[in-house]
Amino acid sequence: MFGNGMLLAEFKEELMKKFGYSEELAEDIAMVAQDLEQQLGTEYLSVILDVIGTTKVVSVDKYKKSGVRETVLDVLDREGMTLSNVVKHPSGIDIRNLEGTYAAEPMIIKTSDGFELARDEQGKTVVKKLAVINMQYVPGGVSFLAELTREFTTAITSHLNAHSIEGDTLVTRRGFCVSVDKLIQNGESIERKNVACRGYGLEEGLSGYNKLAITRECYDEKFDLQNHSLSVLAAGVISDMLKLKDIIFAAQVTKDDSELRRVIDEHYSGGYDTFLGNLDALYDLEKRCAELSTGDKHVAMEAMDALENYYRGTVTSMLREVKVSMKIGLTNEEMSLNTGNTI
Repeated sequence: MFGNGMLLAEFKEELMKKFGYSEELAEDIAMVAQDLEQQLGTEYLSVILDVIGTTKVVSVDKYKKSGVRETVLDVLDREGMTLSNVVKHPSGIDIRNLEGTYAAEPMIIKTSDGFELARDEQGKTVVKKLAVINMQYVPGGVSFLAELTREFTTAITSHLNAHSIEGDTLVTRRGFCVSVDKLIQNGESIERKNVACRGYGLEEGLSGYNKLAITRECYDEKFDLQNHSLSVLAAGVISDMLKLKDIIFAAQVTKDDSELRRVIDEHYSGGYDTFLGNLDALYDLEKRCAELSTGDKHVAMEAMDALENYYRGTVTSMLREVKVSMKIGLTNEEMSLNTGNTI
């Protein structure tokens, strides 16, 4: 039973009627919803249920006539998500290579004054939502549940105050990630061209870390991520070691990061914006390493060295400065130190 008194069976039936899910898939989704309430807090239950009740889940398990398995991009196209012609994820990763993705496409209307977001009778922005899981669905499968957890968590942090239009610019907020798209009228369609993105390093790191932590807590204590990431490591330090988990999640959901900004500005000499920028740069270096991993080995090794040096020299020093300033878990001797890269 959920904290509002709703039975899991009731929610499961609602999902089956709305999306045509199999009973097994609907049951797994309802279970994930309950686990998210337990992990994130009952105060977020209305958001959790609203998100899961309006986001269609599709697994990539079909094959084309050629016998080739579909990609995430194929599923987005098949489901009529026009943003899928933008192959790059806002953080710069090719969406065809992701284990899954959450896509939210707001309906945009061209008016005589420019552009505006379409709204329903309750005044809510009309948004088509899709969670694509890049694997075959196996009832109760840990890998599937883990990725489902990640995409629903992303959807939760994308739910409130997610879209706004300023002139011919669409601003999309996904937790700490702020993506800016230029809107262009092309015949009957409205196209989007990404012109800026920031805050994705921390957001992507948190997505991976939450996937790992929640899956281990709820489904398999031995679960591990397929690809280890320094962004995930940094996010875990920020969330748990610096004890900022509650402040961070509230900021992700509400898009009000003023409290986190205050804390970081107080304890890090570079300030909040530099803090986020350093994590974006870390993620960019990780992305470059991934892109070069199948190419020239010497170039790939240079990229990996640059990544590791940046993490040790910039990110670790930044996190240690915050930790020392906050006096978290440090002995008197440790608090007297002002050098070193260990966290």
